[in-house]
Amino acid sequence: MPAPVNHQTDILAVQRTLNALGHIRVNEDGLAGPRTWYAIAHELGLGIEEVSTARLADVIAAVQRKLAGLMIYKGPADGIAGRLTWEALRRALDVPNRPPKPSDDVPPPEMPQPPAEAPLPGIVDDRSEHAIETLHPHTQPIARLFIIKCNAALAAQGLHAVITSGTRTYAEQAELYAQGRSRPGKVVTNAPAGFSNHNFGLAFDVTLFVGSTPVWESPLYRRVLAPIGKTLTLTWGGDWASINDEPHYEDEPAWARGLTEGRKLAELRRRHNAGEDAFA
Repeated sequence: MPAPVNHQTDILAVQRTLNALGHIRVNEDGLAGPRTWYAIAHELGLGIEEVSTARLADVIAAVQRKLAGLMIYKGPADGIAGRLTWEALRRALDVPNRPPKPSDDVPPPEMPQPPAEAPLPGIVDDRSEHAIETLHPHTQPIARLFIIKCNAALAAQGLHAVITSGTRTYAEQAELYAQGRSRPGKVVTNAPAGFSNHNFGLAFDVTLFVGSTPVWESPLYRRVLAPIGKTLTLTWGGDWASINDEPHYEDEPAWARGLTEGRKLAELRRRHNAGEDAFA
């Protein structure tokens, strides 16, 4: 599966510049969420009417139109931030070399309180999307629907869910397995390489957040998230007898139903080694 295209280096550079400017602080995480785009809009002098929409794509399109007006962006105002958008943003926010604005001597318009680093309703946050894009094509739409449904259910409680782990390669699994054994640290998995559903793009882990702060333990994992996962036919790690893994969800191929976990993983390893699809 080809690696997803991302612009993390450019995003990080823009986020660091935003924090250096000091008007609206953002997380320097290489994941351009609503707060990052809000801060960009503020620095470019966009008005409140252009950033008050509930659709992040509309804010991005407004930024692209602004960049085009500054003659440093030649792409479409399509609400999709690709290479041209991030290159133009790096130039626009580079203070010593930024192009002059007609209103440089006029204070920017008054803006409402910027959003917290949480996904907007109906939108999959960037960190989750990065993880989802590593999953098997069969699992990706299920994972997206899962996170949207979870965040709709959690919004009233001031929390949101993020998919923080997706596919792991054999090498990554081996390194994780070595932790607490042949390498320093705490044991975090009992699965060596090839013995985890993460190795085949079928599993993902989810974490609850309040703003940018993770919530590792909460009854909401069982009470809210697990029922949503089960309605989407996902296997939940909190139901396991041997180990209780409440953040963990798996998409099970039809051929694996009724098999023991050991037999299923053996077949997944065989298919992986033979270059066969996990769901074929």
